[in-house]
Amino acid sequence: MNRREAISAASILLGGTIIGVEAFLSGCTNKNTGEVSDFLTVDQVNILDEVGETILPATDDSPGAKDAKIGDFMKVIVRDCYSPEEQEIFMTGLDKLNDFSKKKYNKVFVKLDSQEKHDLLLDLEKEAKESPDDKHYYSMFKQLTVWGFMSSEAGATKAFRHVDVPGRYDACIPLEPGGKAWV
Repeated sequence: MNRREAISAASILLGGTIIGVEAFLSGCTNKNTGEVSDFLTVDQVNILDEVGETILPATDDSPGAKDAKIGDFMKVIVRDCYSPEEQEIFMTGLDKLNDFSKKKYNKVFVKLDSQEKHDLLLDLEKEAKESPDDKHYYSMFKQLTVWGFMSSEAGATKAFRHVDVPGRYDACIPLEPGGKAWV
C-alpha cells in the first residue's frame, strides 16, 4: 500500500471500526495505575516507529509516521484505551512481528532494510485479511498508525492543507491532481 492509498483509507478507518475505540470514546476507562513509560520499553516503541514509518513513510513534501512519534501515540492508546484482551494481542503481536522477521530474514524487524520491511508488512496484511479473528495485531498497528498520524500536528499541518483559524466556508475549492487534501 502506498502513502496515498493509506491516507485515503483513513476516511474508512475514521468512519469505521477501530480496535479499542469504545474505550477511547468513553474516556479511556481502564484503571491503569503505573506510568505510561512503564508500559512499553524504548525498544518496543522503536519497533512501532519503524512499523509506522513503513506504513506511512516520509516523502519530500510530507513527514512520515516517525515525525508524528507514532510509537509514543500507540503506547498511550494501547495502555489507556485497549481492553486487557486487546493489550495482550498487541503485546504478543510485537513478539510475533520479530519472530516472523527472524524466520524470514534472520534479522529483527528494525534491522531490515526498507524493502524487506515493506514486504514483511505486506505478508502480515495478507495474514490479517485472511484471519477469522477481527483483532489481528497487524490491523491494530496499521489502524493506530493512520489514526495517530492523521491526528498529529505533523500529519494534520504538514501532510494536509491546514488553516489554523478558518475563514468563510467555501464548498467549491478545486483540488488539483497530486495536491494535498484539506483537513
